[in-house]
Amino acid sequence: MKRFFVMLVFAACKRDESTTTAPTETTTSTMTASATAAATTPTTTSSVTVLRTPLPRAKDVLPAGEVSGDSLVVTGDGYRFQIPPGLAGNDRPFGVVYSGTYAGMISDAKLSVWVTKEAFKSDTKALVVRETTAAKAASAKVDPAEPSFITTAGVADTSHAQRFIAHFPDRIELRVMTVNAGNAFILHCETPEAPNAWINVGSTCMTRGVTLHVAPPPGK
Repeated sequence: MKRFFVMLVFAACKRDESTTTAPTETTTSTMTASATAAATTPTTTSSVTVLRTPLPRAKDVLPAGEVSGDSLVVTGDGYRFQIPPGLAGNDRPFGVVYSGTYAGMISDAKLSVWVTKEAFKSDTKALVVRETTAAKAASAKVDPAEPSFITTAGVADTSHAQRFIAHFPDRIELRVMTVNAGNAFILHCETPEAPNAWINVGSTCMTRGVTLHVAPPPGK
């Protein structure tokens, strides 16, 4: 199964993504610890789409080795990540969620991607335990956590982050979790529950997780 998803992620990185007009953006807000529960249910939280400055294209602002296809770059406080074109930023109590219709492997599907940041005194292992417990308390079946490839301060490896896939009654969500300099960073990528939902968009969610860069140096 892991080899299958590695192949899908590689294919997603290489293929050209939609050329839909770029969404508009503002910096993703920092999430407080008390907002963790809200962050687990973005599909049921009210939102407001706000006009924002257009997101830059990854190939225009990032080093070549960090660019994922035709992705756009979202920059937050101490992190950045990349999203497919065509997702719109929606304000939520815990920050900005980028959502829209994505052309999956099988069919079009709703995709939502966002990152949260909060002060955290422990390590990544403790963060994974907390998130796993919270997801299970919300009736999710959680796959075992495993190392996740991300970039930290310009160095890409699998030693800093963990990820898991949570199967909620109404959605499937990837969480990529890491702790750096006293802060927890969590990248979320989700799609509504449906037949073959994860096969449909799992590769792009994995790709979004790989693009997480914590404590990044300036771009080009």
